[in-house]
Amino acid sequence: VRTLAREPGTQAIFAEEVDLATRLSFATDDAHVVLQEASTIFLFDRYSRVLARSDRPDGRGVGQPFASVGWVASVLDSWQGTTAFILEKQSLSLVAAAPVISGEGDGAQLQGVLAATFIFDDTALGQLQALTRGEILVIADTARRGEEPQPGLSGSTSGIDGEGLTQDFLADPHVVEQLFVGGATFGPVTVGGDNRAREVLAVPVANSNGNVLAALLVARSRAEEMASFYAIRRGLVIAGLLMLGLSLPISYLLGRRIARPLRKLAEGAEMIRDGRLDVELPDSGGGEVGVLAGAFGAMVDELREKEALEQLLVDLKSRPTDTGGEPTVGAETPPAVVDGLRLPALG
Repeated sequence: VRTLAREPGTQAIFAEEVDLATRLSFATDDAHVVLQEASTIFLFDRYSRVLARSDRPDGRGVGQPFASVGWVASVLDSWQGTTAFILEKQSLSLVAAAPVISGEGDGAQLQGVLAATFIFDDTALGQLQALTRGEILVIADTARRGEEPQPGLSGSTSGIDGEGLTQDFLADPHVVEQLFVGGATFGPVTVGGDNRAREVLAVPVANSNGNVLAALLVARSRAEEMASFYAIRRGLVIAGLLMLGLSLPISYLLGRRIARPLRKLAEGAEMIRDGRLDVELPDSGGGEVGVLAGAFGAMVDELREKEALEQLLVDLKSRPTDTGGEPTVGAETPPAVVDGLRLPALG
């Protein structure tokens, strides 16, 4: 729109000597060649009066002032382009307005305003759907200015029951007051039930004067929204079961590896209690079990040495000492060595 407004041919259309037929031809034909997606083309003079509009080729509305319309007045005041939302034939549209300026520098003169509207059609709603990854609905306020809001469905993306969802959404008594009167975002709320349940967030759409014209609704299926959560939960359950299935045999094997030497130590302790020192102790290895096995082994070795010593003393006491009534002078008993333990000689 700004580019078209800068064209010399466009600036010529705003000259006072140009007749209405030429301006209507420009608005209905020439401008649409550049702005192919535009719905309506407006031409305003520098006093905000309508020079021509493409939706009324019969000339109706020419001369009507738009000074109270914000998107026209702001361009005339600032000489800068602007955009705003409007309702066009009960459909939400975006209007883009640009100043038409002739000359440059100090000699620049504002000739008027060129504006074009773009309806939120299926293509625009599809683009919004791609951005939000949700179903899009537009609910417009069809009431006249000054009357109570009368919201109704203006458009929706394909594959959704727009009318049914709109009725379910508007059934909440707080929607109209908060959204269309207060101009505040509503939701997210759950609308519908069972398989039709959807999470809906509504955003008010206001015009350049701050009046709410419509509401943009983004709806997402509750089942689709929860699908990823259910998939994650299902994956966690499966992973947990697999980990449990693997950990049970591993824990059993580790338990047996720890319990076997402990059981052998316990059996060895019972044998030692019964006086049997020919016990077979587990390999010391490492860790706490190894330390315990080493202590048991040292204790058994000491008990064996003590038993050998006691046996030696018993043998010495039972050995005959009769030498014909006379003690043998000078005879000495050599020292005994038992398992590396040197005993004093008995003489």
